[in-house]
Amino acid sequence: MLTTAELEALDEEDAYLAQAVYDHMQLNDNGVAENAKFWCPVCKQGELRDTHNLIYCTLCKLRLDLGEDKITLEFLRERLASAHTEHFDRGCKSAPKFCLQTMFGLTALYMQCEECSTFDIVV
Repeated sequence: MLTTAELEALDEEDAYLAQAVYDHMQLNDNGVAENAKFWCPVCKQGELRDTHNLIYCTLCKLRLDLGEDKITLEFLRERLASAHTEHFDRGCKSAPKFCLQTMFGLTALYMQCEECSTFDIVV
């Protein structure tokens, strides 16, 4: 069981990461951060990379096999920023978590928040 201090530290880390996603998106809008690192939303430590039709994390098991879909890291970055914004705009200030799940034969990246019961697909 986590202590209150540990929970607060995790909330601070999640808030920092949410801001980092937003800041990263703003930099990209200005064309400054084209080659900036893109941190994994699941483990928050690995870097996301893409090769051919696969987006993957350098540390955890996040693997998005895109098949014929033309999804890029930039598109994923925009979707993550949009998901964060929509979540906060609904009035919830808790930091959502991200997970990879397979449902109905499709593997997707989901955003979930225990505080407000949000469960949305990112990609």
